[in-house]
Amino acid sequence: MAEINIELQEFQNDIKAKLRRAFSKIDEKRQGLVRKEVFFQILEVLDVKLTILENVALCGRFEKNGFIPYMEVIRAIMLSQ
Repeated sequence: MAEINIELQEFQNDIKAKLRRAFSKIDEKRQGLVRKEVFFQILEVLDVKLTILENVALCGRFEKNGFIPYMEVIRAIMLSQ
């Protein structure tokens, strides 16, 4: 059971690192924000699938004037396989 948790944690860390790199390349001004549409396109490109309810909850919790604070989201993400 411990091996499965370690593998899942490594998987989560890998996805989070990919997300950080992708968002930081887009966020040229280093504001920590990306447009909502771009945020979801990046998730799609990196094959991170969210349900409609997760999308709505994410936007409700984090969206600010059409932008998503990606570092806050990355810190809050709990991925499942």
